[in-house]
Order: sequence, then structure tokens, then C-alpha cells
Amino acid sequence: MGETIAVDGTVIEGGGVCNESILTGEPIPHLKEIGSKVVGGSIVQQGSFNIAVSAACEASLLHRIIEMIESDIGSKSSYIRQADQLVRWFVPMTLAIAALTAFVCLALALSDAGKTPYETAFLRSLTIILISCPCALGIAAPLVESYLIDRMAALGAIVRNRGALRFLGQESLVIFDKTGTITEGKFELLSDVKGISSLERRLLRSIAERSNHPIAVAVASALSEELLLPLDSIEEVVGKGMKASYQGIRYFFGAKKFLESEGRAVTGKKDATLACDIVTTVYFAAEKQENGCLLSLELGDRQRPSAAAAVAALAPAKTMLLSGDCRECVEAVAAKCGFSSFEAEATPLAKQHAIQQLKHQGEIVCMVGDGINDAPALTAAHVGISVVTATDISIQVSDILLTTDSLDVIQPLRLLARKGARIATQNLFWAFFYNTIGIALAAFGMLSPLFAAFAMVSSSLIVLLNAKRM
Repeated sequence: MGETIAVDGTVIEGGGVCNESILTGEPIPHLKEIGSKVVGGSIVQQGSFNIAVSAACEASLLHRIIEMIESDIGSKSSYIRQADQLVRWFVPMTLAIAALTAFVCLALALSDAGKTPYETAFLRSLTIILISCPCALGIAAPLVESYLIDRMAALGAIVRNRGALRFLGQESLVIFDKTGTITEGKFELLSDVKGISSLERRLLRSIAERSNHPIAVAVASALSEELLLPLDSIEEVVGKGMKASYQGIRYFFGAKKFLESEGRAVTGKKDATLACDIVTTVYFAAEKQENGCLLSLELGDRQRPSAAAAVAALAPAKTMLLSGDCRECVEAVAAKCGFSSFEAEATPLAKQHAIQQLKHQGEIVCMVGDGINDAPALTAAHVGISVVTATDISIQVSDILLTTDSLDVIQPLRLLARKGARIATQNLFWAFFYNTIGIALAAFGMLSPLFAAFAMVSSSLIVLLNAKRM
């Protein structure tokens, strides 16, 4: 119990409950019986069992996920601006133009008013060197990026990969993971327990306290203020439920099939207001209860309050909910939040493949996630955004890390990135325009060295002041 399964395999003896969030991202536990598949990296939360290994470490699902991440992150880490490549050649090109101008002046014996060809050649070459401004060209984009990153940090986002900024705000499709991103990622009791008496609440807590199953732990935590009672007896059926006795009356707590197997009719109704959030339902019943169970309990993951508004704000970009959870739950959350489309029961590698396919179709994709199972998708997307509660590996592979719980910050970040792109384009246009016109005028002797020096300084100042508009 509590042990991490090392490799993929099949249960051949025993049984228990596993946390497979590494694969699905979902906090709901999974029952494992003889013949059930287990995944390397998942955690045994209850019970014990023996497995037959079905894949070596190199062929396990977790190893394949790591390989995919390493492959994608390597291709994203090499970021070179197109303007940077031109800057490398700018100084040699300027010197070559200056030398060529001097040669033409001497070869054709050109002379400006009151000057010899040698003086003309020297002054024109000097003017070309003075008016050329590699600074304006070199800082046009990086300076805007620096101001942009500072502004984004103030909004609640840390930029880990500058290369993603050229895509941020240009996305045609924004994809969200469900658990931990659209929802809070906490397995907890969602329904109200006030429908039963104080004694029954104390009994329920006393029973739940005796198990380390995630459902029992969540119920016990929700009833932590209730006093414990001395139970006559208690028995746990691993992965199914619990039976207890108090003052001669037997009580049952567990899944529907478990209570029915104990002869208890389950008639409790689910809370319709929680329909989009429910992960699982368990029941609490007494032996002498004639009208079904005492209480039905819905446990699951709550939707973030800002989720629906954040998704709506992304229009006209398309949105998709991509999750490893069951189709019914994903469809309900997608409808509630207004997603354009959804895909359920997706493994980590299936998420990555889906994003690669969308990219091949011409989509500019942004992925927002938090778990290990989202890491391949985060690296595959043009822009990978991890939330503040993300796992270490998701943070490491993401391009942008949100430092706030609210998803509302995503749209302001996109708008800010668009503004940064506009200002960077303006700076680059000015730098290219200035250098092209300035060098041409200097080559034809239409500028003096003093004016060229002044113009060069002014060009850098214009780029700097324009960048400060961020």
C-alpha cells in the first residue's frame, strides 16, 4: 500500500485500488482485480496484489511519454529570430558598401563641391558607417520582448520560452485539460450531508476514518467536526465498501453494487446541480432502513469559478477540452463551459498525437494543462501553458507558467502578446527603413557626417521609446 508500480503489467493475484492520475490526470481511484491492467508509475492506494510484467522499462508507457517529451522539447528550444540572422551580416555588409562607395568615387573621380575625389570618397564612406545603426536593428525585437515579459509577470505569468511569444495571441485553437485546469483537481465531497441526523453523521465519519481509500478519506475530511463513536465492529471489502456495527445495528458505506450485494436497495437521488462535476457516487445505509439508503454522496472535482468566462473570452479562437476522463463527464463539463469541441478518454500519447494532427492541418495550437499526462501535449503545442498547481514535469516543459489560480489571465496575456508583436514589427520596419534610406543617401553624398551621427542616435532613441509603449 502506497507503493509505486514500477512497470506495466497485469494483476494475477490479489486486488486493490490504484491512483492512475499519471495516465488519466483524474483523482478517482481505479479498482484492480485479477486480469486488470496496471501502468508503471501509478500508486497502490489500497490492498495488495501480484502482477505479471507485460513490458520492459524501455517499452513501458511512462518511458514512451518521456521519450516523446524529450523529442518535442528539443525542437522547441532552438529559437532564432529572423531579424537576428540579418544582424549578424549587417556590419560586414555596411563596411562592404562603404568600401564599394569609396572605390566608385575614386574610379569615377567623383567629387562633391570643393572637395577632391579622395576627400569625397573618405567622407561618403565615413557617413555610411556613421548613419548605419545596427543597434536599432539589434534591439528592435529583444527590447520589446523584455518589456513584454515584464508586463506578463505583472499579470501573473512567467515566460520560460521566449520562442513561444511569436505564437501567443495568434492561436486558432486553444486546448484545455480538464482535471486541475478547468476543474480544481481536488477529490472531495460535493453533496450536502445535512439530510441525515447528527448521530448518523458521526457514524459515517467513524466508519470513513477506518479506511485509507480516497473516497473514505474525502468523506472523513468533510465530516472532521463530527465526534467519533466507538463502533462494535467494522469490516472493509477492498475497493468496494465498508460494513460496521453500532449498538446492534449494521451500517453499510460504499458503491451501489456493494450495498445491493448486502441486500440494501439503493434509491438515493443524485443532486442535479452537481451533474457536471460528479466523478463517482457512494451510498450510506442502515440495516433497518426501510426506504432505501440514508444518504447518497457525490464526490468529485469542482469546476473553477473562472473557467466558463475564461473560455468564452477566447473567441473567436476555437476551444477544445482534451481529457483522459470518461466521455460522460468530459462532455458535461465541455457543455457547461462552452467549449467548441471535446475529446475524452485520451491517453498522454493520444493527446500529443491529436495536437500534432491539428498542427499538420494548419492550426496554431495553445495547450493549457497541469499534470504529468499533459506534458507530451504541452511540448507538442506551439504554446504550452501550465497552471500554478502543475506538477514539476509540466512546469519544466511549459513555455509559460501561470502564477495565479484564475484562468481569466490567459486572454489578457494573448492581447498583450499581440500588442508586443505590433510594436516589434513597427520597430523592425523603422530600423530597416532608416538604414536602407540613410545608407543610400550617404552613398550618394546627400548627407554630412555630423547629421549622420545625430540621425544614428535618434534612430536608437525612437526604437527605445516605441518599445516602452508596452
